[in-house]
Amino acid sequence: MERYEEWDMAMPHLPPRSRLYRLEPIGMGTPYVESLTSYIVRLADAHCVTPKALVMYEILPSQGQAVTALKHYSRLNMFWRENASTLNGFSSIARVWVEALQSLTTCDNLSFLTMLTWTEVITLGRLLRQRKAWCPICYEEWRQTNQVIYEPLFDGAGWEEWKPEEKLVELAESMPNRYQRDEKGSWRCPPGERYAARYGLTYCVRSSAELNPIYVRNLTFLEDFLRDPDLQVDKAALKHMRELFVEEPVMTLKALLEHVEAQHIYSALLLKHFYVDLNAAPLADSEYVHIFRDEQVAKAYIILSESPYRPPGSSSEEMKVEIGQGVVWDGRPWNIYNHGETSVSLRSERGDWVEIAREEFYALVSQGKIGQPIQKGHANIGGVNDEELAILAKANEQDYREGNERHRLLQRYRAGETPEQLGMSYSTLHDWETKREDAERKYGHGYIGLLTKYQRVGNTQRKLPDDSIKSMMDFIENDYETDRQKPKAHSWGQMVRYCESKGIHPPSYKTYCKEIKKRKGYEQTLKRKGRRAAYQEKVPYLSLDQSTPRHGDFPWQINHLDHFQPDIQLVSSRTGRVLGKPWATVMSEAYSRRVPAVYLSFDPPSHRSDMMVIRECVRRYKRLPQILVVDGGSDFNSVYFESLLAYYNITKFERPAADPRAGSVEERLFGTTKTGFIDNILGNTQASKTPREMTRSIDPRHKATWTLAAFYRRLCQWCYDVYDNNYHTTLERTPREEYEAGITLSGVRPYRI
Repeated sequence: MERYEEWDMAMPHLPPRSRLYRLEPIGMGTPYVESLTSYIVRLADAHCVTPKALVMYEILPSQGQAVTALKHYSRLNMFWRENASTLNGFSSIARVWVEALQSLTTCDNLSFLTMLTWTEVITLGRLLRQRKAWCPICYEEWRQTNQVIYEPLFDGAGWEEWKPEEKLVELAESMPNRYQRDEKGSWRCPPGERYAARYGLTYCVRSSAELNPIYVRNLTFLEDFLRDPDLQVDKAALKHMRELFVEEPVMTLKALLEHVEAQHIYSALLLKHFYVDLNAAPLADSEYVHIFRDEQVAKAYIILSESPYRPPGSSSEEMKVEIGQGVVWDGRPWNIYNHGETSVSLRSERGDWVEIAREEFYALVSQGKIGQPIQKGHANIGGVNDEELAILAKANEQDYREGNERHRLLQRYRAGETPEQLGMSYSTLHDWETKREDAERKYGHGYIGLLTKYQRVGNTQRKLPDDSIKSMMDFIENDYETDRQKPKAHSWGQMVRYCESKGIHPPSYKTYCKEIKKRKGYEQTLKRKGRRAAYQEKVPYLSLDQSTPRHGDFPWQINHLDHFQPDIQLVSSRTGRVLGKPWATVMSEAYSRRVPAVYLSFDPPSHRSDMMVIRECVRRYKRLPQILVVDGGSDFNSVYFESLLAYYNITKFERPAADPRAGSVEERLFGTTKTGFIDNILGNTQASKTPREMTRSIDPRHKATWTLAAFYRRLCQWCYDVYDNNYHTTLERTPREEYEAGITLSGVRPYRI
């Protein structure tokens, strides 16, 4: 009997059917997860319909929104064009669409295709792009490897840790396991990378060295316009600019400012009516900024060779570093005034000084942040290259005289005259001819080889053995340059005993003292006497930040706020009783040195006086500064003061402690006010500075006649009228003239008014 397979005739359990295909999302659990809008497009493609048809006849009806009228077509087109990006966020619309699609496909993980799972972690502000962005290289790789083309939700998800480059260098030494450089020189944080990898995310360490300082400086320059929500261009000004660019497709900002006011130019640039490369040159240096009719015209012009600014990384040429050499740092021209063993001192064209460590200087050079200025025609003047120019610059008058004479004699020798007729030996003429030919091959001009080098005559090599030099330098660094402050003779004596015990020839006391003198300066005094004593020898560091010029690029970019106590005794307006000295709170504008506001009170400095002087500034100018520089006083750290600055997007910079030069703008103003105004009125307290010589007849308390209100009126008159129109030696004009010139360059700014 033949047996057959037994069949189970019971109805099997069938999972619930989905109305649409159960299409699995791409990249789940990785930083490259698919976006919801991309999923909808792929789902429509799987059903061989358009995304619009899928939305109209399946997704919207499942939400109870039946599409029956023709008007819904135009509304849907507008939504898909302008608001489709919200489907990838964490809005209520995204939640409704995720629920509808999960119901239609039975996929229960579609919320991961949006930002709904991040609702409690990040904020919505500026989260989503208004326009699509993609990587064509990635798409091409996917196409070549036959992968599915889709749109990821993120460009890349993870953490970024930003720190200053110099801080990362310090941390790499103190915490080498946490901060490291890879083989490409980029910074890494292995512990952070391992933690992020557990969640499928990335962790990157970013450095300030990655930022283009010129671009950052220009963004700061345009910040007020960028923050204006109603930014627009005057139609008449825009028409005039277009007429100008018809005649000339490229103009410098300086030339354009002669025809159009600055605020109209910057508004037109930000609204992309014209084109400017914000990485090329600072907008504050208008003669070097080129504005183009459009981006295509900009690509046709090579402007870098005509600009004294070399963008970071634009050249790999080795830079010459010597005293007097011009360099460009963060878009500003500087000159090297000292090139020491431990530091380099620079001076700008405006007279600002800065001193940086030698290692940091060369690091900035290697990164391309410090470079040589490019001057049109300088690289090949008359066929003379930079190396020849350097040799010619070092030659003195005697070198030129001897070189000219040698050149004349060689011409006569080549013309047929004998050495006897020239009064020279054959070997000497042959030596000159050899040097001329060598220079001809090396530089292109044989005359360079005929120049004598009297300034380099003599043996410049040190006579001491290397062991002696090493021992001397070790004792100077570790024995003399210490806080014990040993005398030179005692330190030298210990070095001599050490050298004799090791069989090393000891340097003489005179040589030892000369070497110490070579190292004299800030670093040596800092090691021996401490920071306060060394401060007097420190080259003034006149820069708040290397990417921002110390006094700003335009008026109202940087303002200083500080208090001082005028040396004058005031009296009561009712009783005539002496009330003592008042307190003045002064706001000064760093770019032009104007005084926007001053406030006077008997109350000691507090957040009330700070806010009153800001109120006075708004009353007079109807605007606020972009950056406010203050000291470390408790009133500047109060909740009320910081809340006011935060509300109006004012950046607060705090001056470093024990660094008086950082507040030189205010201190000079206080000093000028004292000598030019307060010391010339009754009741000033000059006599009380020498109490042993003061008599009753000259006692300031008996001479006091000014009331608070009367003195305040005169102080305002002095600050707003007299000081404002006095010639300023640093500016080489009055503060008011400097302010008006700055407003012409930067324009009337709509924000914070």
